[in-house]
Amino acid sequence: MTCAVNLKPAVILSLLVCLVCGWMPAWADNEHDAQVWQLLQLTVPLNEDKKLKGYLELQPRFTDNVTDLEQIQTRFALGYQATEKLSVWQGYMIVPEFDPNLELENRLYQQLNYETKLGKADINHRVRLEQRFFDSNSGVSLRDRYQVKGYYPVGKTDKWSLVGYDEIFFHLNNLASGPTQGFDQNRLFMGLARQMNKQTRLEGGYLLQYSNVQGSPDNRINHILMMTLNISL
Repeated sequence: MTCAVNLKPAVILSLLVCLVCGWMPAWADNEHDAQVWQLLQLTVPLNEDKKLKGYLELQPRFTDNVTDLEQIQTRFALGYQATEKLSVWQGYMIVPEFDPNLELENRLYQQLNYETKLGKADINHRVRLEQRFFDSNSGVSLRDRYQVKGYYPVGKTDKWSLVGYDEIFFHLNNLASGPTQGFDQNRLFMGLARQMNKQTRLEGGYLLQYSNVQGSPDNRINHILMMTLNISL
């Protein structure tokens, strides 16, 4: 019985790897790029019962086979822990994009997080609605995204976990000279997480990003080394 339990994380990871490898031949003709994304997340309580929270995120992204700084995302949010499992957020994000030319995007978003358990795994569902404003366009692009993320503990302690998520993006409207309604992209991540202490967690792994490139017969596949430092006070 003990042996069967210990094999579960390896079986789950193997299935995910097989799933990704199975998709790749169908995408062989698309454009590929190697990237590095670095993510810093900070969550701080704003009142005594810790139901009101502040959030800060910094995320530089390096593209073109990790030779150019594509963008630096900066995100701020105010959240409220409505129940033990449910939190709601209102946020703002600014994205200066440097490659190929400098362009600025401002973004408002609303977010719901719902946490639950599935056996030994911690599962988080995140729904986010974004209102995107571009320097090059006077309209507003609406985008919806849904992410399901899981942590499965490995080893005799809870310090190490397998971590994985899938997130899908949809444009909800058409914007002249901008995004068009429909599927935008999908992100599939798998990696390891290390709980350093009660407040700090490190995550690292591989992110496969499949993007729908408008006006092109070929889509884009990014192979991303993603590293995250999460601090929750």
